[in-house]
Amino acid sequence: MTNKPHNNTRRSAKFKGFTIVETLVAVMILSIAMAGSLALASKGLNTIVVARQEVNATYLAQDVMEYLRALRDTNCITASSLTGTCANSAWLGNLPTLCAGGGCFIDTVTDAQTACGATCPVMNYDETNHVYTYNAVTTTITPTVFTRTVYIQNPVGGNASEASTTVLVSWPSVGGVIRSVRVHDNLYNWE
Repeated sequence: MTNKPHNNTRRSAKFKGFTIVETLVAVMILSIAMAGSLALASKGLNTIVVARQEVNATYLAQDVMEYLRALRDTNCITASSLTGTCANSAWLGNLPTLCAGGGCFIDTVTDAQTACGATCPVMNYDETNHVYTYNAVTTTITPTVFTRTVYIQNPVGGNASEASTTVLVSWPSVGGVIRSVRVHDNLYNWE
C-alpha cells in the first residue's frame, strides 16, 4: 500500500503540467480573438471620425453656397430698387474677379472676402459662438483641419447672367489621407 500513494503523486504531477499548458493555449486563443475584436472596433471608430468630418465639410461647403445665393439676391434687390434692373456687373459684386483662378475664401460670419493667393488658410472654430470663421471674433478660437476654397467663373459660355460656382472643402483625415467635398452650382442673375 505504500506504493499506491507514491503512484498517485506522480500522476497528479503529470496532470498539473498538462493543465498549465492547456491554460496557456486557452489564454493565447482568447488574446488573439480579443485582438481581432479590438482591431475591428478601432476601424469602426476611424470610420466614425471620417464620417463626422465629411458631414462638417459638407455643411461648410453648403454654407458658402447659401451665402452666394443670399449675396446675389441682396445685390439684385438693391440694384433693382435703385435702377429698376439688376445689372450683370452688380449681381455678384467683385466675387467673379476675386475668386477666379486660385480661388478665394469667404468668411460668412464677418462677410470678409479674400483672394487665396498660393493657398487658402484653414478655418477656425469659435467655441463661444459655435461658428466656423477665419477671423478671431472672440478669444476662444481653435484652428480646424478644414480648408475652404471658392471658385467662381463668370460669364459662362459668354452668358454674363450665369456664374459657375464651386466650393471645395479639403482636410487631412485619418492616416494622413487628404479628403475633400466639392459642391457645384450654376447661379443666375434672376432679373
